[in-house]
Amino acid sequence: MCDACKNSTPPWLYAAVIALAATASYIPVWNNDFVSYDDYKYISENPFIKGGLSIASVKWAFSSFYFSNWHPITWLSYLSDVSLYGFSARGYHVTSLLIHVLNAVVLFFALCAITSKDRTLECAIVAALFAVHPLNVESVAWVSERKNCLCAFFWFITLAAYGRYVNRQTLLRYLTTLSAFSLALMSKPMAVTLPFTLLLIDYWPCGRFKAGQTVIGKYPIAGLIAEKIPFFLLSFVSSVITVYAQRQEGAIITFNQLALSFRIINAVMSYAGYIGKTFVPSHLAVFYPYLEEKSSMVIAAAAIMLIAVTVLVFIRRKTAPYLLVGWLWYLGTLVPSIQIVAVGTASMADRYMYIPEIGIFIIIAWGAAPLLRQHGKVLVPAAAIVALTAVTYFQSRYWRDSATLYKHAIEVTEGNYLAHNNYGQLLMKQGKFDEAVEQFKKGLDIMPTNEELNYNMWQGLAAKGTPDDKYLINASSIWFSGDAAALYKKTGISYFNSKKYNDAVGFFLKSLMVNKKDAEGFNYLGLALQETGQLKEAAMAFNKAVELSPSTAVFHFNKAAALIKTGDNKTAAAALRQSLQLDPENAAARQALKEIE
Repeated sequence: MCDACKNSTPPWLYAAVIALAATASYIPVWNNDFVSYDDYKYISENPFIKGGLSIASVKWAFSSFYFSNWHPITWLSYLSDVSLYGFSARGYHVTSLLIHVLNAVVLFFALCAITSKDRTLECAIVAALFAVHPLNVESVAWVSERKNCLCAFFWFITLAAYGRYVNRQTLLRYLTTLSAFSLALMSKPMAVTLPFTLLLIDYWPCGRFKAGQTVIGKYPIAGLIAEKIPFFLLSFVSSVITVYAQRQEGAIITFNQLALSFRIINAVMSYAGYIGKTFVPSHLAVFYPYLEEKSSMVIAAAAIMLIAVTVLVFIRRKTAPYLLVGWLWYLGTLVPSIQIVAVGTASMADRYMYIPEIGIFIIIAWGAAPLLRQHGKVLVPAAAIVALTAVTYFQSRYWRDSATLYKHAIEVTEGNYLAHNNYGQLLMKQGKFDEAVEQFKKGLDIMPTNEELNYNMWQGLAAKGTPDDKYLINASSIWFSGDAAALYKKTGISYFNSKKYNDAVGFFLKSLMVNKKDAEGFNYLGLALQETGQLKEAAMAFNKAVELSPSTAVFHFNKAAALIKTGDNKTAAAALRQSLQLDPENAAARQALKEIE
């Protein structure tokens, strides 16, 4: 047991209270569903995990860049859930909650492992704040962010292992620490900054910036850096893999799309904004989009505040080293997520604080604990923990389903075109086209040049039978990025449903020029050609669909229907028999075969 935990309160009691508080905070997630924001693509619509754990799926987990990510440990976690729960959302939420509870407990013991004696209270305060803080709801209640929880788990295991290594420097303990770090990277590349945090805790609380603390005893700092070289190499490799994976689907925003000056301003505002949300966790939302106009006075004030705090903690580094370490922990671990290298359309996100907030909690705990001990007012942090538990409880309820999540984001933020867009897409899937168009319109009022909103507005109007091609033109740039074939096909389907068959044929042909192996695309092309009276061409398109996907019964049936109209009953009969062999319950195929024989 760690020395820091040896006092009147046994460590297991602290751990039990922390675990109980974490569990109580997230009771609502037991009844939460998946949300349309990534959950379906990660889980229910992901064809690679539907069979659960197997040799093939494990190989896929370690070799795939699916959804612009390489995080095999996270995929193994999802595969385990599929094997245990199928596709019941409750099981996935329970797993995420269990990992979070474990994280809070492991964080407590990890801090004990690296701090001096009689600092149990400080360790407990940090872990308790982490367990119940509302900023963590997004990481815990959102199934797609399982990677955040897993990364943190192995991060804290790394800290605990490193504490043991510092106490007795053996090769086995070093390799254990390095192995835990590699698992953190394979859960989420956010862990690339962990080697820097190890250097921070070398400074404080481990006190290793002194001669004799490393194998290069005469030059301690050089020795500490040399000791971390394998960690830095793993971080470098992970960074290269991550950039490659993100570029595969065009997830990285170029400097032409978002200027460096704008990114720097956003970084300054985000650093200040996260601190604000840490101390006053209100108006939390799933999206915080980029807003183009910010007051220069507000930007200057945020920058001055960050610089002033940095100078202050540096001045106090000798008398209060926890200030410097906590502050640099916060600044440094946020670097991969601060959007200087921009990924996606969010300016900031609650989930990005899952690890960085610990630096602020260290400052709070080590700063407040002496006063609490001196005056015996332990009820003060207890009351704060209870209050945060209540806020987290209610915040996690907003994640119960997609509609609740998006409507809450619209209510508590301003100019949230992303929330309007996602809510509109959800309404489209529910067949509520009028309401969907209204959401897209609200989004376009805020961001009229947004290509996705323009495309979705066109789709919504097309579903109502009143497509306006100006929105399609405004979305033209998206045809040159991402999956163009899928976009062309989707547009063709919209025209087909609007009975504009010639336009539909044109878009299906464009789609098939990009992806010549799309059986569904050839089937749609056949249906559209059939409606225009081009029956022979339709039969050829259906025949191609059958060649690409011979086990799809409906393709054989559609081919037969076109052939019957051309008078080729013999070939049509063979196609109908094949369709019935694949789908014996198809009454329409059975009746058609009876009529032509």
